[in-house]
Amino acid sequence: MDQKINNLRCKPGDLAVVIDAKYKRNLGIIVKVIEIGDRTGPVRYALETPVWLAESQKAMTWVANGRRYSSHRGPIPDAQLQPIRGAPKEQNLQREAIAQRHCGTFLLREGLSRMTLDQQKGFFKSLEEGGFLPAV
Repeated sequence: MDQKINNLRCKPGDLAVVIDAKYKRNLGIIVKVIEIGDRTGPVRYALETPVWLAESQKAMTWVANGRRYSSHRGPIPDAQLQPIRGAPKEQNLQREAIAQRHCGTFLLREGLSRMTLDQQKGFFKSLEEGGFLPAV
């Protein structure tokens, strides 16, 4: 099990952004990765799909067996999440001086530059709904 976790994008405790979703309203939602999904409950993914149990301040939407589910906690495939972390240690050493000049917005801007326009819109909407208004 630990070897499987090591090959995934996210890990327990990570904050992540939903970067791919069947429903656009889920794009950009910031979630906290809780644990590997136990595959119980009404929303299930194929066994070969690594799934996390995640929670967010904004309700997420799923459809399973023709029924719509909306919850602040539920399963999300690892491939649909982008963890929010700093750069790897070697990159951090090179970027540290630059990051200090940008007053803490450097990593946010770097992450935003990798998102599609829909992902950015969803991200900012999620921040606004959570009471956060970034200055970027």
